[in-house]
Amino acid sequence: QKLVRPGTQVIDARGGTVLPGFIDNHFHVMQTAVNMMSVDLGGARSHRELGEMLAAAEKREGAVLGCQVEESQFEEKRFPDRYVLDKYCSDSPVVLFSKEYHVSMLNTHALLYYKVPFSLEGVELDGSGLPTGIFRRNANYVLRSNVLRSLPDEFRMEAIHLAMSRLLENGITTVAAIEGGWLFDDRDAEFIYAHSGEFPVDMPLFYQTMDLAKVWKLGLRRVGGNIMVDGTLSSHSAALSAPYADRPDYRGQIFLPQDGLDEFVQQCYRQDMQLALYSIGDRAIESVLLAHERAIRQGGSTALRHRIEHAIMATPEQIARAADMKLIFSVQPAYAYLWGGKGGMYERRVGERYLRSNDFAAMFAAGAVVCGGSDSDVTEPRPMLGIHAAVNRAVPQCAVSVEYNDDFLAMVTGDGNTSVEVTAGSPLDYALTYNSGAPKYERRIGYFNVNGSNTTMVVTFKGSIENKTQKMTTTITGLKPRDYHIVKFMKKVDATGEVTIGIEIDGLVADATLDNDITASEEGDGNDPEAPAGDGGIQLVSTCDYDITQPITVPASGNPFNLTLQALVPNGVLRFTVDIASTNQDFINSVNTVGGTNLDLVNPSEEAMGIFDIVPFPHGAELAGQTVVDFDLSGAQTAILGFPGSHTFKMNVVDKKGCRNSIDVVLVVE
Repeated sequence: QKLVRPGTQVIDARGGTVLPGFIDNHFHVMQTAVNMMSVDLGGARSHRELGEMLAAAEKREGAVLGCQVEESQFEEKRFPDRYVLDKYCSDSPVVLFSKEYHVSMLNTHALLYYKVPFSLEGVELDGSGLPTGIFRRNANYVLRSNVLRSLPDEFRMEAIHLAMSRLLENGITTVAAIEGGWLFDDRDAEFIYAHSGEFPVDMPLFYQTMDLAKVWKLGLRRVGGNIMVDGTLSSHSAALSAPYADRPDYRGQIFLPQDGLDEFVQQCYRQDMQLALYSIGDRAIESVLLAHERAIRQGGSTALRHRIEHAIMATPEQIARAADMKLIFSVQPAYAYLWGGKGGMYERRVGERYLRSNDFAAMFAAGAVVCGGSDSDVTEPRPMLGIHAAVNRAVPQCAVSVEYNDDFLAMVTGDGNTSVEVTAGSPLDYALTYNSGAPKYERRIGYFNVNGSNTTMVVTFKGSIENKTQKMTTTITGLKPRDYHIVKFMKKVDATGEVTIGIEIDGLVADATLDNDITASEEGDGNDPEAPAGDGGIQLVSTCDYDITQPITVPASGNPFNLTLQALVPNGVLRFTVDIASTNQDFINSVNTVGGTNLDLVNPSEEAMGIFDIVPFPHGAELAGQTVVDFDLSGAQTAILGFPGSHTFKMNVVDKKGCRNSIDVVLVVE
């Protein structure tokens, strides 16, 4: 009331909650509007029901458009082809779009009307070699562009005005307009650019093009949002590092080759252009991160607020790297609500890996900036649904992460490990490495299933503190599904100056059970005195024609060099390091410029990332706990041929039981 002045409009909210307008950070304005003028087929449970809905739809000039179609919604468990659609509508072109727009379905009339060449990649053919009317990949992109380009501006204007009321009803006052490009059409972007000021919702335009000159000429300083590095999980086109669970011979598809992506990303950095790249699978996300890392090494600024769109299958290690580069995660929490739970589409596509999908907690724990969007009309433009989905994660697991404050790390004098256990015999281990006096630790989220019989978490640290091997344990009780607990080890100094170690849970050091004094065991060098003797069965074996127990001569350029091997670690990897030595000092000097001769594969330093472009060792936090680690060193041929001599790569492995082994791989360049 104190702010009321003559002429002030006062609205009585009648006890309701008043919030600022929501910003939807990934929104397809034109496609949402077109869908509001199309037949919503999301409720059809069979091909017959879908056909009846199409037959009853109002016929407009041009094609009958249908939307919100998913393969899994039908009792037939497949998309309707032209033979199905022709039964219900054969006198007009019919085009249906899948929910995420990566598959289109046409009747025979539409096949002829839109004139998409049947030779294009992605045109599905029947046993007679004739098109079924189902288009994917390139054929789908060409078709969608043809359909959207054919829409008159009067239709576009009417459709967008219809969509505005829906946005305002849901409290949305700004949308990041993701328009144009492969999956849509540049006319969409041009229309939004020309008319966005005529609508009651702000629409900053993200143009889907790799033509930076065009974007710059329009006065825009951002690009992308739907520049696709890969596809979707539902269509099996998201690029995964491991095969699909329901297609074990296939890992998806990278749409942009690495060299082309690197150059485009570097152009954006050089022109101070904010870039948003679409990537869903972990293999595609890796490609995006590599491109950014290379651009930053060439002087690119991390202040440009570049974005990764979707990032559904980002690993904890990838999330940490993205956060270090100040990349923003633009995520769609409603995806998890629709497809992320037990028995959902994600589980069908990637098996147990669905438990790590849409890992928002890991993003926040890594300190990343996260913004949310609906990807409308893939999901409904309902911000409260997105907030609900983000808070109430579809995967009903308990999450935990482990941290150490700087004062504690200053006391570390050797390697250590924190073990977190809910189910007996199945701990999660978080390695703490001494790293020559600059300790590093695993920053990742771990997950446990929680039920009535396992509601207690036991946390145990063992490591070298001030040159003594120390061990401390605490417990967290009353675990519930979707809990997230942060465990932090910290140095404490009381009023008398006595130093103790505290274990902080979720920001609280509440009682004696969480404030355990260090008790000295025996003097040591930081190694676990209780570690078992022997190598624990750790082996390095060849999976190619080379005998890796003997020096391997690297063939001259142009000759094949297929060097693959496996590290077998029956008890699971705790630490994995590589020491590089050479008879050629120039090789050592070259290695030192890109990370040094002592590599930590589980927790690689930022400085060491460059070495992996030269010698492609597997690396990242996901190596921890693995019992089989695959190496493909074939790519080292080009880089190493310029350095005659003998080059030794000593593989040092420590497993979770403290067993260790070191094996040399020697490459000779004549």
